[in-house]
Amino acid sequence: MYLNPSTGIMEVTPADLPDVEVAHDEAIDLWCAVLERAIEDLAPYMRDRIDSSCDWFISNEVEVGSFIWVCRELSSREFKFNPKDIRKRYYKYIYWQYV
Repeated sequence: MYLNPSTGIMEVTPADLPDVEVAHDEAIDLWCAVLERAIEDLAPYMRDRIDSSCDWFISNEVEVGSFIWVCRELSSREFKFNPKDIRKRYYKYIYWQYV
């Protein structure tokens, strides 16, 4: 980034832009970690977190950060995360209060 003396405006050079591939990988890593942590929070010994984690999995919301959004975001990349498959796999942990 430099100040263009003729215009007095800060200008961005290509070197100033983030590496899109690195940013892409970091986003995938972040959302994978969010999903992994939510699954870990389903453990019976995590009773202080389990209710909010169960609510997150059960929710049908689609806004940024919701379970369905995370699955869609990861599936739009190189992975396939089907919310129904994940809910089925962890059914007894997610729906423990109803079983």
